[in-house]
Amino acid sequence: MKKGNLNEDNWLAGFLESDGRFHKRHASLEAGIRSRISCRLRIEQRKVDLVSKESYLDVLTEIAEFIHTKVSIRKQLKQEESTILLLSLI
Repeated sequence: MKKGNLNEDNWLAGFLESDGRFHKRHASLEAGIRSRISCRLRIEQRKVDLVSKESYLDVLTEIAEFIHTKVSIRKQLKQEESTILLLSLI
């Protein structure tokens, strides 16, 4: 797992390349008069690594704080996942 400052190397970029998803959406409101653009970054990770049994929560919390958001935890099927969601509306 990553230890140290996230803005000192390319570790975060590699993590996002592997486990992050980016979405953009354009929605028209009021018959095309107004529109809204949203951009999302979503990172989903199981709560605990299956091999090492280490929790991902610490590193996900560090990433969430770095991008000024928070981690949410949800149960999907039989396992819990930690999710970071960053949403920007324009």
